[in-house]
Amino acid sequence: MRGYLAFAGDLPVGWCHADAMASLSRLEDDCGEPDYAGKKVGVIVCFLVAPEHRRQGIATRLLNRACADFISEGYDVVEACPRKSGRSDAENYLGPLVMYMNNGFEIVGGNDTLFIVRMNPGKIK
Repeated sequence: MRGYLAFAGDLPVGWCHADAMASLSRLEDDCGEPDYAGKKVGVIVCFLVAPEHRRQGIATRLLNRACADFISEGYDVVEACPRKSGRSDAENYLGPLVMYMNNGFEIVGGNDTLFIVRMNPGKIK
């Protein structure tokens, strides 16, 4: 499992699971597209931020760091699957859609419950 931790001093306050889609076979089966053949695809899987540290930009900073690392490692695409109706922090563990949209991702698909959002390398902030 590959991820990122955010700290407030010595206290861990946030987590982002971000890895190669090829390392996450279930996601590759659910979200992979035929045009992924031969491409390195990074995926943002989930976030966890301590309640007292939410709404301070921690998840956004974790997202941007993960994306920057994917690009520096030669990934072609970065994707995530935020919920369509995350009504609570717990339901938004995949990351809120607005965070992705505000950071250069575009909606490219989805199903009844999830969007598929994608960022191409040239658009990473």
